[in-house]
Amino acid sequence: MTDSDSAENETVKACPYCDSASVVTNSAGGGRTYNPDADQYRCADCQRTFNEPNERESGDSPGIRPDSIAAKLDAADPDDLVTDGGVERIAGLRDAYDQLEHEVIACSPSLSVPTATPARFAYADPPGVTDADAIADRLADSPIAFLDVLATNGESWYDFHVSSAAYDDEHDGDCKVTITTAGVTVVRTHRDLPPEAFEHVVEAIADAVDAPLRFDADT
Repeated sequence: MTDSDSAENETVKACPYCDSASVVTNSAGGGRTYNPDADQYRCADCQRTFNEPNERESGDSPGIRPDSIAAKLDAADPDDLVTDGGVERIAGLRDAYDQLEHEVIACSPSLSVPTATPARFAYADPPGVTDADAIADRLADSPIAFLDVLATNGESWYDFHVSSAAYDDEHDGDCKVTITTAGVTVVRTHRDLPPEAFEHVVEAIADAVDAPLRFDADT
């Protein structure tokens, strides 16, 4: 048996949720406190915790995650995802994901978007032309409104969820939609992504949402 054969036959701990081999000991409270009830392990990619990791050969690759955006788009009929635009909308959505991935990597592989960071989008129609319910309907008809955006940065996954909630601004009648990130986790450090870099991420998401949504840089 060669050294390469031995390496291929080695087993590694794997996350039972995403099959990542980036399994680390779960340090509750950032190592400052000890919680005997906390799960023993944590996945450095999806950040879920567990007590019993899976085991697999180190040479095995999970490939494309079945819940990834690429898998969902490849498996879906464009007509099932959008009410109009079809293939063109899907192509534009893919481009936006490519930009999203590029912008995150361009910042630094060691940075992360803080969990539940809000990003505000203002509806571009004049006040009173489109109400909040119409905005919510627009988002509900957009594929990004119900598909999780998964962009990969090395072995790390970023989960973006779009809220379909909208409300009327009581002061000037403008309608605004709040888009937040959820479940976004660190890569190698606990530093937050700079606001300027996060704005690029937000704009990439905005490109995938049907116009006339725009990023409101003042909020």
